[in-house]
Amino acid sequence: SYIMDLGRFITKWCQRIVSVEQIKYSLTDAFKDALSYPKGPVALEFTMSALLREPSPPPSDTFYIPKWRKEETAAPLTPPAGDPQAVEKCVRAIYQAERPVLYGGDGIHWSGASPELVEFAELARVPVCTRRVARGAMPEVHPQFFGSQVGRPVLAECNLFVGLGLKVGFADQYGRGWPQPIIQINESPQHIWAFLPTDLAIIGSPKVVLR
Repeated sequence: SYIMDLGRFITKWCQRIVSVEQIKYSLTDAFKDALSYPKGPVALEFTMSALLREPSPPPSDTFYIPKWRKEETAAPLTPPAGDPQAVEKCVRAIYQAERPVLYGGDGIHWSGASPELVEFAELARVPVCTRRVARGAMPEVHPQFFGSQVGRPVLAECNLFVGLGLKVGFADQYGRGWPQPIIQINESPQHIWAFLPTDLAIIGSPKVVLR
């Protein structure tokens, strides 16, 4: 079977390893990308020539450093923090708005931003809704949480919509009907939804930006 053709539909990327000299470098690259947001699988296909042949001089480790980040090598790369000036604009907009809401998505869960979300919501006294895998990031018995039952009235009265880690799609009706103005905060540029009239877009981990 053609592993590359099969794997490209369900992975971030695929690579075919044809030489033993590629193995360490490609494994390092694969783990680094798989653990970077948005996290996802990476597929490596190893040919028999790569698995059975001994490396030839020069040594295969020429471009490989076992601990290239020293004691942090095994940890995910530090996520982006967002432009400080953009974060300042966001905070000012939240405090100036009469009825802002924080609308949390997948990025809240993947960045582990639950404590920061609750702390900021309590500090700024902003109502919060969480969606999909972010459900539970704020306890749904919290007085500032609003869910699907009361979500429409809260959103209808909202005059600033702050999306945190949202992966906008069919389940959100692609953002149709969301109140404006809109601020989007996401760790990945690919999850900034370009089909919404957006006043401010911040590329940063929801956890770090909330902090």
